[in-house]
Amino acid sequence: MTDLQSLLTENTEKVGEAQKLRDDALATNKNLQSQLADKDKAVKDLEDRNHDLTMQLDELKKGLAGDRSRNETKATLLDDKLKILSQVLADSEEAKKDAEEKARQIQQQIDFQKNANKEVSAKQSQILSDLESSKAKIEDEVKRRNRLKAEVEELKKKVGKEVERRREKSRAIAELQKELQALKKRAIIEGKARRGLELLKKNLEEHLEEMYQWRDIHQAELEEEKTEFNLEQVLKEIGSKEFEDQMDILNNKLQGYNSNLQRIIKLKDSYLELKDTVLKDGWLYMKASKKQKEWVKRWFVLSTSTLNYYKDEKTPQHLCSCPLVDCQLVALKAEKVEDPNFPVKKFFITKVSVNDFTIYLGFASLKEKSSWIIPLKNRVQHLTYLRALEKTKARPDTRILSLFNTREIKACNLHDNPLPTEAVEAPGVLSLHEGLESLSLVSSELTDEQVKPLAESLSKWKLKSLNLGHNKLTSEGASSVIRSLATAANEFLTEIHLNDNRIDDAAMTALAESLPNLPNLKSLHLNNNKLGDKGVKILLDALAAAPNVIPVLHLSQNRIGDAGAADIGAFLKSNKTAVSVHLANNDIGDAGAEAIASGLADNGTVEELDLTSNSIGNQGALALHGLLKGNKTIQTVNLSGNKRIKGGETVAPIANQNGFFFPSLIFTRYA
Repeated sequence: MTDLQSLLTENTEKVGEAQKLRDDALATNKNLQSQLADKDKAVKDLEDRNHDLTMQLDELKKGLAGDRSRNETKATLLDDKLKILSQVLADSEEAKKDAEEKARQIQQQIDFQKNANKEVSAKQSQILSDLESSKAKIEDEVKRRNRLKAEVEELKKKVGKEVERRREKSRAIAELQKELQALKKRAIIEGKARRGLELLKKNLEEHLEEMYQWRDIHQAELEEEKTEFNLEQVLKEIGSKEFEDQMDILNNKLQGYNSNLQRIIKLKDSYLELKDTVLKDGWLYMKASKKQKEWVKRWFVLSTSTLNYYKDEKTPQHLCSCPLVDCQLVALKAEKVEDPNFPVKKFFITKVSVNDFTIYLGFASLKEKSSWIIPLKNRVQHLTYLRALEKTKARPDTRILSLFNTREIKACNLHDNPLPTEAVEAPGVLSLHEGLESLSLVSSELTDEQVKPLAESLSKWKLKSLNLGHNKLTSEGASSVIRSLATAANEFLTEIHLNDNRIDDAAMTALAESLPNLPNLKSLHLNNNKLGDKGVKILLDALAAAPNVIPVLHLSQNRIGDAGAADIGAFLKSNKTAVSVHLANNDIGDAGAEAIASGLADNGTVEELDLTSNSIGNQGALALHGLLKGNKTIQTVNLSGNKRIKGGETVAPIANQNGFFFPSLIFTRYA
């Protein structure tokens, strides 16, 4: 019992010491409560267990008077608990050591933090110093920015004044341009009026004399007096008038002169009729219908307005009279005569019809046919043209009238004046002469609609040259002309002029399809149109496959770019017939110039290359310069007007080329 009490006493003392140690640990680790939560919980459990043990010891003291065996049992239980308590105390010692280690680590962290704070303070001082320096720089920058802003504002004011000055100048230029255009228009109108009056003077002087002679012969009373046309007097008369009044006066005079000229022409025709003028007479075979088998011989007389036939040349009364106005002449297929005893073996037939009247004329030879058909067509078209003039009250075109009075013509030039609509629309007006070899309608203001009747006649001629330059043709009109020329194999045509029109890529398809039927075409003028890269490729592909020998490529003033130039270079690489290539005023740049130079490197025929006024720069110029070194055939390369070629070391080799001279050399400063 004494041992138990001493054990309890000792245990109690140890418990007190443990309690003290716990308090010390709690005091030591007060600042580490958040990190030692788990250990605090263990200490708390130990306190609870000590409290339970104390209660159990009190109960044991009260029960010592009881059963000894129960005390022994309890003593055994206490021994077990003492062991547990000893283990707990050992754990407390370990926890204390852990706490001390963590306290040491925390102290190290505190020391590290103090050092870091010192470094932060040093950096903060440095940042403050840098901030003061930056603040000074910012103030200087603000001052500079304000100064620049003031300069910009001043510059804006100057620019505004300059813009306003330029606007005023542009407005003044626009006004001057308007005035210039008005003056040009007025000059053109006055020029046309003067030219019209001069033509009237010439034509009136020619025809008035005939009218006066006819009047003198037949004592005709005409209102007009025989006076000379005085252009200066007309100009003096209108000189003091306003421009619009001048045009009204001129228009009235022109209308009067037109009417007079028409009357003169009619008087001439009437004079010929009164004289019973016979233009052509002779024996011809005829049939009244296609079904009639026998050809009948009759005496035919062609007068100024009718085609009459008689039983014979002595009979005064005609069997039938065919008026020539609205008369239609249609060539039919030749017909062989089956009767072996008939004097003619073969007839060349022409159908003559007007209204309900129809006869078939049989000619024994082409020469006989031509001798009748040409004057017959002349009179038909003469009368048809005059009737069209009566409807429109237009001025007679003596150029057209002269065609009607010509028996045979090889070359027809109707250029430099608008072709009258009446002349174009009159059936067959330009197809009177099947032997026509050259036709020129330059600057005739031809449109697609006006050229259609002409296109229908082209296949009938054996034209060698056709010039439709300086008109208003688009691809539609040009295609109809080209296809008509190549309806069948045409071995006569050698040159076509379609320059200065409005033709684009679409017409090149028609030309490509027609080239095989135009084997002798040697000259093709397409400059100053709207051809682009696509159309050029179509044309070149067709030329490469066709047998045509075309020594000059006329493609200036179109819309050809680098792609088209590349195709031209490829074409020239294999072509052996081209001598001159004209590509001025297109949109060819350095790449296109290099492609052409590459294509001409091995070409042995081209002597002249014109690339005036394109977009070629130093690189393209040097490529063409390199071409001259290797190609000895080429004589001239024209690069005038290429404003992208600029002076400097890069173009120095161009001037340092032996064997060439500069026929034109202009130095211009560039901005």
